[in-house]
Order: sequence, then structure tokens, then C-alpha cells
Amino acid sequence: MQTECSAGAYEFPASCGRRVVARFDGGRMSSDGGVILVKQADDILGLSRRFAACFRDKRHPGFVEYRVEDLVRQRIMGLALGYEDLNDHDALRHDLIFGLASGRLSGGRANCAALAGKSTLNRLERSGQQADRYCRIIADHEALATLFVTLFLDQHEHAPARIVLDVDATDDRIHGHQEGRAFHGYYGHNCYLPLYVFCGEHLLSATLRTADRNPGKEALADIRRIVEQIRSRWPRVRILVRGDSGFARDSLMTWCEDNHVDFLFGLAGNTRLYD
Repeated sequence: MQTECSAGAYEFPASCGRRVVARFDGGRMSSDGGVILVKQADDILGLSRRFAACFRDKRHPGFVEYRVEDLVRQRIMGLALGYEDLNDHDALRHDLIFGLASGRLSGGRANCAALAGKSTLNRLERSGQQADRYCRIIADHEALATLFVTLFLDQHEHAPARIVLDVDATDDRIHGHQEGRAFHGYYGHNCYLPLYVFCGEHLLSATLRTADRNPGKEALADIRRIVEQIRSRWPRVRILVRGDSGFARDSLMTWCEDNHVDFLFGLAGNTRLYD
């Protein structure tokens, strides 16, 4: 079968006051054209803007080159295209396609690139509860925790009759001597064991934890917060919490019964059950 080639140009929506056209005869080339589509999705969801609103910027406004929203958008775009490492951005900060998607084609100062480098992004990621000398951006962790549920709720015009919350933990393998590393017998390597809560394809919660902690003992706090937030918007929705045997804990099941939440958990094998 003969390959059908598209020799013409493909035009995207304008950005930064300029036409955006994909062609094959340009000068400086980039293989990251897909970031334009990610930008369009971000514009619809408002993810970067709403995520950035969960931070407080204590930096002096007169010396700020990259706003928190600029940093968040740049990091999200990189992750969406598979650039997980911060040091990737020392090259990406000079990529015109990334700059176009981030709304910055040049730096505000002559000695600044259009986008931030790894050190500036690192200061955003290590933001804590209080500002210090080297980190002036403060994260509101409560706002970050509720944002994912808010995004999920906003995707629905009407409340569904029933939803299923899937809770599970999975391994995040580590290869060095990171703080909190632990060997997990089931997975057979050193890892972290983050706890996730999903509703269909929507991520509602992600909590990074060490692998030496039982996920079933800590799921109650996340489930309680998520259920309360959902019911504040959808008071009549029926909720089912589903998980494997690791979550078949009396504390979690008792809370579900007391709060009219259905649950479906696996049971670990034992002699009484087999009999």
C-alpha cells in the first residue's frame, strides 16, 4: 500500500499574536509539535491556571521573570510529552514550540530564556508550608488535594445516579538511596507505594507513601475527604468504594456503613473461608 503524504501546511489556532502553521520547510525544527494539542486541552480545562492558584508566591514582584502559572504550565506540558526529568527543561526552555504552547516566545530580560530552567522549576516542586530563603513559593496542600475532585465534578453537567471509587496502591520503583526507600516483597524491589483513588478514568487522589506502610490503614482519610466533597455537590449520588483485600479493614468498612457508602472489597484467603 502506497503511503499517502500530506505535503501541505496545517494551521493551528493563533498564539502570541502570530499564525501557527505546521510545515516541513522550516528553519529551527522541533519534534514536540504535539504540545500544541496539549495546550488546547489545557485551555479548555483551565488545569494550569487552577493548579497555579493553589500556590502563594512570596517572591518580590519586581524580580519575577516566570510566574507560578508559567512554571506550572511548562511542567505539565513536559510531563504530557514524556519529559519527566527537570534537567530536560534546560534544553526545552529554548524550544520554540514549547514557548509557543506556554505563551512565551522570549524572555522578559535580555539574559533570560523564554522558559524556566531546571533550578527554577525545582524550587517550585520543593515548595513547602512556609517560605524560606531559597523557596519563596508556598503550596496550599489542602487546595491541591481538593482540586482533582473539583475537576472531576466540573466535567459533569448533571449528577450521575451512581459512581464507583476505585482505591488501590501500586509500586513506584526507585533505583538509588532516596529517603524513605523500602523493599516490598510482593513487587520484589525497592519502591514507594503511592495510594490512588480513581472514578473511571478520573484521578481523584494521589498520595505518595513509603512501601513499608499498609495502604488499607491510610485509605480512610482520603475516602472520607473525597466522599464529603462529592456529596457537597451531589448530595443524592450513590457511592460504591471498591478495592482489593488490602482495604478490607474494619475501620474503613464501619465508616462506609455509618455514612451510607456501599463497599466491595476482596477477602484474603484463610482456612475458615476455604472450609
